[in-house]
Amino acid sequence: MRAVVRDRLGSLLMLAFLASLWVQRDYMTPFGGIFPDIIMECLAGLVVVTLILSFTPFRAIKDDADKKEEEPVAKRSWFEMVVVAVILLAWTASLRYLGFAFTGIFGFGGISWFLSERRSSPKVIATCFIIGVGITVFLIYIFEHLLLVPLPAGRIFG
Repeated sequence: MRAVVRDRLGSLLMLAFLASLWVQRDYMTPFGGIFPDIIMECLAGLVVVTLILSFTPFRAIKDDADKKEEEPVAKRSWFEMVVVAVILLAWTASLRYLGFAFTGIFGFGGISWFLSERRSSPKVIATCFIIGVGITVFLIYIFEHLLLVPLPAGRIFG
């Protein structure tokens, strides 16, 4: 299957999935659906942009890759998915004990560090963990201060 067909098929399937979620939504309070509706609208907008870009030269996946390069990339992709899954599993297992703030920094930072191209550069390591701190602080602010949903503090720090 060509890459452009995968882009278009994926976009159409995602739009169908979002449409099925939109039809099934039912909220207990009038304000209970504001956040989920905004998320679904943003996702639908991004999927439409991806669908439109699949008809232009700026599509996500190019067809130029020759078969010799696809095999090592595919093996590397599977390896990266397994490592990210292990990081997420360790993150989930330690969340109860260490809390969201600590595990969030190392979870987001660790995943962004592992997926970066130059892992051994001290600048990249520092940047990835600054990203981890930024994402964690942003999520803590959103959930605890705006949505009033407490995140796990952890047994050690809480």
